[in-house]
Amino acid sequence: MKLRIKFLLSISLLILMVIGVIVIVVNHLEERSILEDREISAFDLVYVLAHSSVQAIVADDYLVLQEILDSVHSKKDIIQAMILDNDGNILVHNDTRLVGHTLADALSTDAIRANSERSVRIQHGGTTPAWDVSVPVMILNKKVGTARIIFSLESAYSEIAKTRNTVLTIGAFAFLSGIFLSMVLGRIIARPLYKLVDATRRIGKGDLSYRVRIDSGDEIGELAKAFDQMIEGLVERDTQLEEKMAQLSELSSYNENILQSMSSGVITVDLRGSIVTLNKSAEKITGLMKDDVKGKDVRSIVSFDPSFRDIIFKALSSGKEIRNIEVKYKNLQDRKLTLQVNTRLLKTFEGKTIGVLTVFNDLTEIKKLEEDMKRAERLATLGTTAASIAHEVRTPLTSLSTFTELLPIKYNDPKFRKRFQAIVPAQVDRLINLVNDLLDFSRVETLHFQDTQINTIVKEAADVLAEKTSECGVRMDLDLASNLPVIRVDREHISQVFLNVIQNALQAMPDGGELKIASAYADYDASQCKDTVERSLYPGFVEISFSDNGFGIAEENMEKLFEPFFSTRSKGTGLGLAISYRIVKDHGGSIQVRSEVGRGTTFVIFLPKRTQTGEI
Repeated sequence: MKLRIKFLLSISLLILMVIGVIVIVVNHLEERSILEDREISAFDLVYVLAHSSVQAIVADDYLVLQEILDSVHSKKDIIQAMILDNDGNILVHNDTRLVGHTLADALSTDAIRANSERSVRIQHGGTTPAWDVSVPVMILNKKVGTARIIFSLESAYSEIAKTRNTVLTIGAFAFLSGIFLSMVLGRIIARPLYKLVDATRRIGKGDLSYRVRIDSGDEIGELAKAFDQMIEGLVERDTQLEEKMAQLSELSSYNENILQSMSSGVITVDLRGSIVTLNKSAEKITGLMKDDVKGKDVRSIVSFDPSFRDIIFKALSSGKEIRNIEVKYKNLQDRKLTLQVNTRLLKTFEGKTIGVLTVFNDLTEIKKLEEDMKRAERLATLGTTAASIAHEVRTPLTSLSTFTELLPIKYNDPKFRKRFQAIVPAQVDRLINLVNDLLDFSRVETLHFQDTQINTIVKEAADVLAEKTSECGVRMDLDLASNLPVIRVDREHISQVFLNVIQNALQAMPDGGELKIASAYADYDASQCKDTVERSLYPGFVEISFSDNGFGIAEENMEKLFEPFFSTRSKGTGLGLAISYRIVKDHGGSIQVRSEVGRGTTFVIFLPKRTQTGEI
């Protein structure tokens, strides 16, 4: 419904209500006024009749009484006039035929019994509205009769109807005039609003050059000005939006170019696991084509390697990022690849997760190069080891060879035999110890993991070497954390590591000193773990540190510290730390060394926290 029609209907209804109220109120007031006036006129006439008839009643002059009554009856609107005695007998009546009759109806009875004026609204003859009024006729305060008239209200109601018709006529004229004025006013008000509506439609169709021209000083004029200002603002914002869209399109193209030119494979999935993005490197590595898999659930792609797929859904379900995981992947060409995978959660500006970004690199060639390098390193190490073994073995063998050659010649020489007993067994023991160390270093053993509180192993190692520590004049100080988690380790091998490190510390303090052993829990993804371990799956590391204040290690020797047969002591084989390093690496941990010549050395052993099942 149009605004003009709504305005017209509203104004018309309002005028109709106002006129209706006015008609009802005026009619009511006019009716009450006229009826009250007729009642007063009726009482005036009946009082005149009562007072005028006193003398005639005293003198029993009914002719005079009839004349008085006829004069009153001749007045306008008098239907009946009568005087009754106290028994209800008609003394005089405008209809002389009724004189002498007795009235016994209820109205007459009530009039005779009343001692004061009385008025009753009646329907005379069943149709004519009238006032039945009566007053007592008193002589010396004694009631001798009742004067009664019936006053017609027909002329009064006729006058009331005439007044009502006049008011209705005026109201109808006012109603029609109001409708006409409301139509004119509605048109005046609606015309500028129609302009605003038309302007809105044009702007909605994209015509931002249109302007509303309404020159008026009222609120509609202000609305038109505000509307024009809004359009100008929309034009400015539209220009800015176009510039932003152009920039966004350019940025989107730029990002797409970057994404497609990346050497790393990139796959993004939404929260349902459906593939959203797959760049060219991902197509090349996985063998999947973007057009074939875009929008599909990762789980529904049969050719998608399960191990790779599980990583994506693990990130989705856990809500945590996964870093630097190496997985074996078999692509569509049946080529076995080694991939390094990282995931990152995709979030909105409000922080709501909307998907997972998976970035992966093909490490297959790198792994081959690493294997070649490790093979070369092993050969080089083997050569170095062989040279070291030859050097270690040559000295005792030379002594044994010399004594063997001289034994037949100087056997009877007591001095020779004494030297023989002093040197040969010692050199044999040296060879035996060397062989044992080589066997320990080269032995490939299976680790037997069990739930262990690492502080227990530290205390046991400290107790084993407590006497030797005291003999060396070294004070041992234990600072073990009480909140360490239970970890899974091979107790025997880890104990061997701790004993080797403590013995090295004692040898670094020949004149005595202090050895501090501390343990702590580091709840972070430690970078110390070896490269082949999936670091992101570590929930934390237990750290055990051994700090002495001995003579320290020279900087040039730090890189060789864990190499076999490297030792700064003349009697050492250099296999103790190499064996310890291998054991810690087999546990998925690492060893860090900090040293300063003349001030001491600190060995820090990192052991990863493991689950109760022994899984890393």
